[in-house]
Amino acid sequence: MLTNTSLNKIITSFSTLPREVAHQILNDIRIWDILRLICYNDAHINTDILTHPTLGRLLHYDPEILDEVRKTADLYRTVCTAHNLTAAPLSSPLALNTQTFKSDFKAITNYMHHRLIEELYLESWKRDVLAHYTPLPAVWDSSTIQGLEARWNAIQDAQLKLNTRKASQLRKAADLLETNPDIVKKMIDPSQALRKNIPHIVQRIRGTEKRVKWQSLLRGGRLKGMSWFAYGHFPVVPFDRALGVVLRGLEGMGVKYELGEEEEEVDSGRLMRETESLGEVGSLVRVVVEGLKFVYDGEDGGRLPRIAREEGGDSFYFIPRGPLDAFLYTGDGLARMYEAHDEREIAWLEAFVAVYRYFRPGGEMSG
Repeated sequence: MLTNTSLNKIITSFSTLPREVAHQILNDIRIWDILRLICYNDAHINTDILTHPTLGRLLHYDPEILDEVRKTADLYRTVCTAHNLTAAPLSSPLALNTQTFKSDFKAITNYMHHRLIEELYLESWKRDVLAHYTPLPAVWDSSTIQGLEARWNAIQDAQLKLNTRKASQLRKAADLLETNPDIVKKMIDPSQALRKNIPHIVQRIRGTEKRVKWQSLLRGGRLKGMSWFAYGHFPVVPFDRALGVVLRGLEGMGVKYELGEEEEEVDSGRLMRETESLGEVGSLVRVVVEGLKFVYDGEDGGRLPRIAREEGGDSFYFIPRGPLDAFLYTGDGLARMYEAHDEREIAWLEAFVAVYRYFRPGGEMSG
């Protein structure tokens, strides 16, 4: 088996070798190593391969067939590298050397083609997740290498966008917790007391941020960062006492808010009239009030409640209260568990923190 270093040496030396010596080298290496050489598309090596007695016959001595094989091998090599796959299993035709391989080139391209179809298969829930980021066709073209390449590129584009959004959300969650530990806490933490291990929690979130960038629904590794996205609520939420400060502040401003169980829409016109004289803080107050009752979850219906009333009292608290409560609000189906959070949730949380800072006695509005 040739390593990348030894293969590079062969490529460098081929241009200076007599053709007979080059043919002898080609005799002794695997079909997969031949394909790797073909992928370099070096004119001298291409000629050595097409003039080789066995390889030339295998490729019908045709440069166009060589190009066809190269396109398939290029994508196959890319996918195998990305998925950490053994490109030439011992049971495959790619593991044979030139002298023992007796079939036509179609046996090689068909093997790679069929394996690519298997590796690029997306379960329906994975498609549901990725389709939010890149348009995916209802039916994939699996009959041509061009169709498989288009599928690979579309999936990679969607995965990159998804990973980038999730990493950004984790970074913002860590930033909010690190700079505002007196206002926000880890969402599933049942305690309303300020934790001493905030630096450790922040470090964990930032570590997951780095790992989630390499997440691949095709390749696997689906559990990376899952706990931060499995729940319907954002990974960090305000303390209940912060909610009390904000609600009292809104009342003092004469800004009305509705926290009943009815799914009534916020009266945006009235809210604008009540806050238009407040300047910069007015726009932040509007964001907070508009998102006060329900969590933004990317869905048109079935919204998750954000706030509940204490039994037998007039005070309110943030949902959920601990991991068991949070479990009741997990998304339905695998797709919801691996999706990013709604971006409006971050905007709401940032606005809430800023409004709290404004209302807190002696505090200033944070930007």
